[in-house]
Amino acid sequence: MNRSPFVIKCWSLYNKIMFGQPSHRKFGFFRLKIWMSLFLVVVLGLLLSAQFNVLNKTSAIDDEINALKTEAARAQAQNSGFKKMVQYLQSNQFVEEQAKLKMGLKQEGEKVVVVTTSSNSPAVVNDSEPVVSDDISETVGLQERWQRWFDYFLLEK
Repeated sequence: MNRSPFVIKCWSLYNKIMFGQPSHRKFGFFRLKIWMSLFLVVVLGLLLSAQFNVLNKTSAIDDEINALKTEAARAQAQNSGFKKMVQYLQSNQFVEEQAKLKMGLKQEGEKVVVVTTSSNSPAVVNDSEPVVSDDISETVGLQERWQRWFDYFLLEK
């Protein structure tokens, strides 16, 4: 049988790898095994490094996603608070409240009373009825505030 030189070399290399080499060439085969082992270690190291980089990037992306989710939840809560505020500002209750506070208006049957702390005389608004003043310093005397609380919680039963 006539074989090509390439097939013969491949067949002899196969036989050398599978069945060993002559004793004078064993050292070369051992060197080949070392180089192949080093090559495999380098390739494995590169693959592990690439996998580690992918895991780090995935972890960073997951952290960013979680941060964005919490920010979105906070924004939704703030948005719902704003919606409630807008509903309240558009309600009749708010309009009446502001009319009473800022313009001194009242509804029928209501009595408006203004309490002032700067003067000793009671104030009267839109009615001829005086405002009753309950000044704490008159009823309690000259005791300190902490003494009044102490008496209230510890002495009274």
